[in-house]
Amino acid sequence: MQKRARRELQEIHTNYQDKTKHGYFKYSNKLMLGLMIFQALDKQDLMNLELSDLNLEKGILRVPGGARRKNS
Repeated sequence: MQKRARRELQEIHTNYQDKTKHGYFKYSNKLMLGLMIFQALDKQDLMNLELSDLNLEKGILRVPGGARRKNS
């Protein structure tokens, strides 16, 4: 990816401001945007995620079937 494109995507993520004022949704939209921009997840990848795919202690998010699904 070109430097300019990376910078623009970083700027989009940094400047994103969610209108939600309370609850978990205050952070979830920016988190999903970051996963789409920086980890190349698409809508289906996000929809397939389950709580068991997340390991906060190790800082790992397992994306089930992401690469296999996209390559088929």
